[in-house]
Amino acid sequence: MTDFRTRVICEEARGIYPAMNTGLEACQGEWVVFLNSGDSLASTRSVEAAMSRLKSTNAGCVVFGGFVQTQDLRRPVSPRKRLGPLIYAYGRPGVMHPCTITRRELIRSLGGFSTDLDIAADYELTLRVLQTSQVEVDQNAFAVFNLGGISTQRLRDSIREMKLARRRTLQMTKPSVFLDSAFYGYQVTRSALGSKIRKVRGAASL
Repeated sequence: MTDFRTRVICEEARGIYPAMNTGLEACQGEWVVFLNSGDSLASTRSVEAAMSRLKSTNAGCVVFGGFVQTQDLRRPVSPRKRLGPLIYAYGRPGVMHPCTITRRELIRSLGGFSTDLDIAADYELTLRVLQTSQVEVDQNAFAVFNLGGISTQRLRDSIREMKLARRRTLQMTKPSVFLDSAFYGYQVTRSALGSKIRKVRGAASL
């Protein structure tokens, strides 16, 4: 590999978030973004366009727009103009991890990704970033998020870990714990109904 900007690190397989922490420690730039194996940049000019935006901000994180990709469909996603921990946790924030560019030192100061989570450590880290730093939004598309990853394949586990992340990160009173449990129940029910609908559609197409 001749591109001096690229470095390949090989280590014992310990999971995706330990690998991301290794990359975080190895990188030398001011800003970092993490793309998983199925993700991609929205265009060949995505990094160039994003850098012009990042140079003009004092924020710790900038959330860009992007696309969600399924097997046969790509749809645009726009982040909410105003983001906060509660909107991110319980609303429809339109935030995707490959479109979230954060200052390297901010992530390091927060301890990086929690390696005891298998699926939702990026969700938890974003919650911590929103609690501790100024976050700005740019609607321009930066990346394409592939829905075929582990968070989709293990949706129930993903929902459970997201609940754990909220309990850890958000300051919860007894009423808010009750509401969070209700929200968790809603997510589980919705995922179960969605699974049944997909099975019915699949059977009907046979």
